[in-house]
Order: sequence, then structure tokens, then C-alpha cells
Amino acid sequence: MTTPEETSDTEAPRGAPLCDEPEFAALVEGLVADFAPRLFALVGEEGERVDGSILAWGMAFANHVDVVGEAITINGSFPSVEIAHQLFSRLGKTRLVWYKPDAATPRDQAA
Repeated sequence: MTTPEETSDTEAPRGAPLCDEPEFAALVEGLVADFAPRLFALVGEEGERVDGSILAWGMAFANHVDVVGEAITINGSFPSVEIAHQLFSRLGKTRLVWYKPDAATPRDQAA
């Protein structure tokens, strides 16, 4: 399988199929899992642990970070998570939080 950096939108398919459809589907799923960006949030803090709100969501890729505003209208690409965090920290106390699916509140306990 080729990585995203190795492909081109104009590249024509080459050669015979590598394998049957189910095996190829499994290979593609593995490719997606291997190269999926990491999800994070930039959380603005109010006071000393009084309250917080998500300012923006971000996706960290191997060579850059994309950020989309949640509470504010801002979208951008940055060379690193640290630089995005520094920029948002100019708005006030900001915390970088990596998304952890296991940390979600169960639906029956959500407010």
C-alpha cells in the first residue's frame, strides 16, 4: 500500500489487482488506521479551574496540524501542535487536551 505522500490525484491505476476485494478492504482499513491524524482540543480555562470551554478542535498529521474553531471563528494550519497552542494561548489560559475515547461520559450519565 502506498502512503498519502506517495500518491498523486492524476496517477493512473497500475497493473493487476493486488488481491481480492475483502483482503484489499482490510489492507485499506489498516492504511487508514496507521495514518489517521490524532484529534485534540484547545480548551480555554476560566479562572483557577472554575470552568472551561472548547475553543477549537485540531487534527495532528505527521507533518502539520489543522485547527478549526469551535467557540471562535478561526481555521488554520500550523507546523506543530505546540505552535497552534501558543497562538490560542494569546486569547487567555489555554489547555491542550488529546482526545481519549475512553474518557467520554456514558450517554446515560450525560447532562
